[in-house]
Amino acid sequence: MELTPDVKATVLLQMFQFHINEIQRRQDSEKTWFEWISALLLATFGAVIALAGNTTLRQPLVIKILATLMISVPTFIAGYRILKIAPKHSGQCPHGGANSGDFALV
Repeated sequence: MELTPDVKATVLLQMFQFHINEIQRRQDSEKTWFEWISALLLATFGAVIALAGNTTLRQPLVIKILATLMISVPTFIAGYRILKIAPKHSGQCPHGGANSGDFALV
């Protein structure tokens, strides 16, 4: 059965729209990751600067432990998500995927 040019065009347009939506979803995901990791890095720099010098705080050890937890917990969550997502997308890289040194977050 031969497909008419109208049907072929419709199928191609639907495939094109699907791929455009997928690219948009991945761009949104990358943007979210970038914002989250940038905020985490900024918090790390802030904590290091705030706790680096002489302190006149009454309980500096407790504050340092809290700062460490507030930075390390989101870092471990991000690492877990990256390791969970990477195997799912490793076959989609045209250059060999995660096995060849390439790494995709989305």
